[in-house]
Order: sequence, then structure tokens, then C-alpha cells
Amino acid sequence: MNDIKRAQLRVITLTRLAQASDTSLPYLSKVVSGKHKASRAKAELLARCANQLSTKKIFDPNDFNDELNPNLKHVCDDVVFLLKNISCHCAEVLTALEISKRFNDIDLIVCLSNLVDGERYQTWGPYLIELHDEESTGW
Repeated sequence: MNDIKRAQLRVITLTRLAQASDTSLPYLSKVVSGKHKASRAKAELLARCANQLSTKKIFDPNDFNDELNPNLKHVCDDVVFLLKNISCHCAEVLTALEISKRFNDIDLIVCLSNLVDGERYQTWGPYLIELHDEESTGW
């Protein structure tokens, strides 16, 4: 976790993060100081709660366990994706920032990261997702 994120944690306080994530304060303190590594599920929960409490949405699971897959890190906000909803046969083009604001789901962020890392398609719920370019089409 970098200094900017540590400063943001001081703003939201570890006490509030512990309460929001149903985590004991001593355990959270050890995780933040790097003396203990959170499980993947707990790291995802801590990142989600920290982002909900913060005005800056800068936290990712790797901030609470640096041994997790780097794909869990945030995708650049201005990357554009094509989301095809297979249940209604409709499609829309959204940036990573718009997607994260609308859905706020860590598994979706992993899908977006996989696309940026070279995967052609990803599925999440009723959506087939791909990187958007001028040749991408809807249904």
C-alpha cells in the first residue's frame, strides 16, 4: 500500500473500516501494517468497504495482501469496454470508471483486467464483455 492510500485510510479511520467490513480492529491494524496478509475474500471485502467509505476510489485487494494476483488491481478508468447483455440482446459502451460506479463488483474488475491483459472476451452475469474499438459491434 502506498503513502497516498495510507493517508486516505487515516481520513476514513481504521475504526470505521473495521466496522464496515466486520473485521476486528487489531486484525485490521496488523493487515494494514503488513504484519499479516488478509485472505483473498477478506482483502476484497476490505477494498470494497474502503472504497465505499472514501471519496477516492483507490483501494484494491492487493493493498491488504500484496501476494494476491495482480489482476485484482484497478483497470485504468478511461479504458472503454463493450458490454453485451445476452438476456436482452442489447449492448452499450462504457468506460471502466462508469462500469465500476454502476456495478461496484470486484469480480467484474478482475474480468476487465483480464481483457486489458489480452483476453478476447469475458463473461460476468448476463454480460459478454470485450474491449471496445471502432470495429466492435453490438448485436
